[in-house]
Amino acid sequence: MKYTEPDVYNEISRKLEESEQVRSGFANKFLYPIRKSLSGKGYSYRILIRNKSVYSIWLKMQKKNIPFDEVYDVFAIRIIVDVPLAIERTSCWEIYALVTDHYRPKPDRLRDWISIPKANGYQSLHTTVMSQTGKWVEVQIRTERMDEIAEKGYAAHYKYKGSYNDERNIDNWLDRIRDMLSKADGDALNFIDEFQGYLFTREIFVFTPQGELRILPAESTVLDFAYAIHSEVGNSCIGANINHQLKPRYYVLNNGDQIEVLTSKKQEPAEEWLNHIKTARARTKIRDAIREIKKKHAEEGRELLLSIAAQTGFQINDENLPMLQSALGYNSAVDLFYDAYTNKLTVADLKRALPGGGLSWLRWINPFSRPRTEIGTLGKNVPLQPNAPMQFAPMANADLSQYSVATCCNPIPGDDVMGFAIVDNGIIIHRSSCPEAIELMSKYGESVIKARWSDNARLTFLSGISVSSLDKKGLLFEISRIIFDEMDINIKSINFVSDSGVTNGQIILYVTNTAQLASLISKIKKLDGVQKAYRLGGYANLDS
Repeated sequence: MKYTEPDVYNEISRKLEESEQVRSGFANKFLYPIRKSLSGKGYSYRILIRNKSVYSIWLKMQKKNIPFDEVYDVFAIRIIVDVPLAIERTSCWEIYALVTDHYRPKPDRLRDWISIPKANGYQSLHTTVMSQTGKWVEVQIRTERMDEIAEKGYAAHYKYKGSYNDERNIDNWLDRIRDMLSKADGDALNFIDEFQGYLFTREIFVFTPQGELRILPAESTVLDFAYAIHSEVGNSCIGANINHQLKPRYYVLNNGDQIEVLTSKKQEPAEEWLNHIKTARARTKIRDAIREIKKKHAEEGRELLLSIAAQTGFQINDENLPMLQSALGYNSAVDLFYDAYTNKLTVADLKRALPGGGLSWLRWINPFSRPRTEIGTLGKNVPLQPNAPMQFAPMANADLSQYSVATCCNPIPGDDVMGFAIVDNGIIIHRSSCPEAIELMSKYGESVIKARWSDNARLTFLSGISVSSLDKKGLLFEISRIIFDEMDINIKSINFVSDSGVTNGQIILYVTNTAQLASLISKIKKLDGVQKAYRLGGYANLDS
């Protein structure tokens, strides 16, 4: 300001100098009864009169639209007392009582930085009281130790031995920096951004059930708190009891919250968690955990990817895997395998990744692959048979009127399907992605019948949904409301069980096609507390 607004700066500085004598007289009169009380109690103390900066005075003039003469708090009184460490807190509060015996305090201006120090170690007791002349005066109360830390920073902590809490505060601060430095995938600019965030962000003070204080950045969530306790607590977090109320893991914490983290051995971190955290520690631990989870499931994911690719007529090997990985936009094979493992990667994704929607480069790598038709079956299209829910290509010695859905995969309209002619059992309809169907096709290819659902079929088919949620009141009512009122779907059975704060359930219902089922699952996923909702595979699940 001295250089950007020199005229204003010089004018305020001049007025401060001119009013110095008046302020000094006012301060001495204000401090007289306080000095008398402190001496009467036998305190060793010193008092400083701290003038506020030109800039802070100018800000107050601008904010309240008042002239310099009406800015009453151009200085603050700082009382510094020399007492042993063991009685610091009681001494500061006793001095506060002495001050307020003489002057009326302003309740909303009390700041207790002794009981709850700032993250940088700052401790002091701040209050604002009304003087004899009706002007408000800021008073700061601290000990010599607190004052040295405030003036010299964290290095001053180590002059004072036996202060466990102070050493713990600096350890917590250094842990934060260490967490940010240890991020394997962070670069220098990201580090600077997050470090600045810790320096300048607002903070909140929250507590464990045992009353232990934790300091977190403002807007931190239950996940941030859980990871501040321990990485294993964070990795298995499913929600929390906050002030004796159940809240989900993404709930944003408030000052003074008392938090009991709820965990489940079945819970694993997910990529989505990264969108709901504030601290670098949580971000680092989540990324580390996800990296380990992906490695753990890589082999299973690879096998599933081979099955998915086989449905496009493409055989994956070590030579063409990098090209497939690049075409699908994955940075690593582990990420590709993991998405296959979690069913995020589908046959449709593989098709879309190909140039022009075809198999041009795949066929160049694997010349024996054959193009698929629009309905996802090999060879010519299945002819339309009016008024029949299932359409089949003609096949000798097969009764096309006798068919049933496979209990292993439970296909419904909208699924890519294929039929298998079984002696004395008619035709069994499988989903094309069904592992059993893929095995049958490789062994008994001559029994495969090209099949498709009729576009005008209006029948309903049995299907199922699995739901996992934070245990909360009204969950079943909300799910039932969506199924009956919003979707107009009939339920065959419903079964939910709660254990350790988590509710798991299965819903067996009648749907017309995959689009209706996908819409229902999407609506259920949006309910507060719901962590997972997905389609069940077959009747083995439906009857359980």
